[in-house]
Amino acid sequence: MDDKLLDELISFLAPSAQPPLREKALEYVVGLSGTEEGLKSLEPRITKCVLALCDLTDDLNKTFREDVFKGLINLSSVEKAASKVSHEKEIVLKLLQIICDPTHTCADEGCMVLSNLTRNSGNCQQILNCLEDPNIRQTIDLAKLVEVFCTDGYNKSASLHSLGSVLANLMQLKEARKFVLDRDRCVVQRLLPYTQYMQSEVRRRGVVTALKNCCFETEHHEWLLSDSVDILPYLLLPLAGPEELDEDDMEGMPEDLQYLDEDKRREPDPVIRKLLIESIMKLCSTKVGRDIIKAKRAYIIMREYDKWEQNVQVKDVAYELIQLLIGDDPEDDIKDLDKINIPAEVQEKFEKLTKENPRIEDDEFYEGDS
Repeated sequence: MDDKLLDELISFLAPSAQPPLREKALEYVVGLSGTEEGLKSLEPRITKCVLALCDLTDDLNKTFREDVFKGLINLSSVEKAASKVSHEKEIVLKLLQIICDPTHTCADEGCMVLSNLTRNSGNCQQILNCLEDPNIRQTIDLAKLVEVFCTDGYNKSASLHSLGSVLANLMQLKEARKFVLDRDRCVVQRLLPYTQYMQSEVRRRGVVTALKNCCFETEHHEWLLSDSVDILPYLLLPLAGPEELDEDDMEGMPEDLQYLDEDKRREPDPVIRKLLIESIMKLCSTKVGRDIIKAKRAYIIMREYDKWEQNVQVKDVAYELIQLLIGDDPEDDIKDLDKINIPAEVQEKFEKLTKENPRIEDDEFYEGDS
């Protein structure tokens, strides 16, 4: 489409435009946003287009609103577009208001757009900056997003499951993890029950990813594993099955992991299982973490899990954890595994093996920086 015509088309998205023109313009923009070629043509005017669509998110026509969000979701899925949009405080604030409005019928779509915007750590920082802006945080901040996510039935028209992916993506940032791990806020404890929220795989995956990212903060390992948080049963229970365990095997094991029902089922999603195992492995990277996890008999759960797991890639990760749990600890002067310097030639071999044996890819959420 000619650039001049495209600019004119976008101008028809204005709330002041005649409804028939606005509807036709929206139809074309949504259609363009759904194709690679169309997105390319929209790219030079992406911010203008998204701003125009954001002005239409409160339209009284529900079908029209849903189409508006289709366009927003498509446009925000492009990295260059997401980068531009995440710097537009007006757009970010609008999305946050939609998500936190308990009566908005497109709050789920708002979550999806914000999830797209927060996939990249640089964009994530922009969103977090908005949440920390004094003029915004008076009504909406990170604490509010957690409250909205953890309040059952907060919005009767929306599940808000995708807000979990937003929180997971924000946990890429150390500042966000610091908030979640604030011992006076009781935030991480509110997230833990959702590791077994079987009504939504999206919500479970978001929470488990957020928890894994929090496990990068090694100075909090002892607290996370203490009775104050007790994270381990929430990570292990989804991996536990109905197998009957000997009394000796259960000695020292958390009560929630003992005497499980005969119909107990393990987490069905291999990506989530992998994330759970990797979270426990991260907790094992410190000596205090390994000691607590070994004492709580995590090996027994993983031993039975290893017999059950059929996915080769997840089984490999489980095997690595089992080796950590049954192997000898490193020398006393190397208490934290993260601080071990791996020789260059060994690292090269690991990278080669990784390329030859690609693992499960999960490109929906992102891990934090250590």
